[in-house]
Amino acid sequence: MRQTLLVALALVSFACAGDDSLAVTGEVQVTSDGTSTGFAFDRRTNLLDPDLAAPDDTRLRGRCVIGRDDAGEDVVAFAIERSPTSSSGIQIDRFAVRAMRDGTGDLEVELGGVTHTASASGTCDIALPYAVRSDGIASVQIDCTVSDASGGTAQVTADLSYEGCDVE
Repeated sequence: MRQTLLVALALVSFACAGDDSLAVTGEVQVTSDGTSTGFAFDRRTNLLDPDLAAPDDTRLRGRCVIGRDDAGEDVVAFAIERSPTSSSGIQIDRFAVRAMRDGTGDLEVELGGVTHTASASGTCDIALPYAVRSDGIASVQIDCTVSDASGGTAQVTADLSYEGCDVE
């Protein structure tokens, strides 16, 4: 019995070891010129590391890094992007946000090849409900109007939770 239990524990440890993949749940919605697009992660969805993914792999890529600013406060950088070979049309090519606990941060959304940006302000709420360094988990909530270089705007809402964030 004792040997069986030890073997079972060893197998469970082996099966769980090395699963350092990044996973996300939640959604991102972008509306521009009356057209909506986004990402919906109803279930825990693994994201590929952008540096390791093959260019022809059409799965979504992503990053989550929990770091610290000069004052020692948590700063979390989140990103989701499509592969270069994904289908064309109105879609989010890249979504990236840097969020801090005090409600400050920056948002960048590439929509159909056009980059839209905003910083946290009266028209851009970026919240960091939690970031747990010891567990590598973090969450971000966004309600923001972003603009491009030509003055075009888009409305972005997001509520995402990440597991497997890198910790610096």
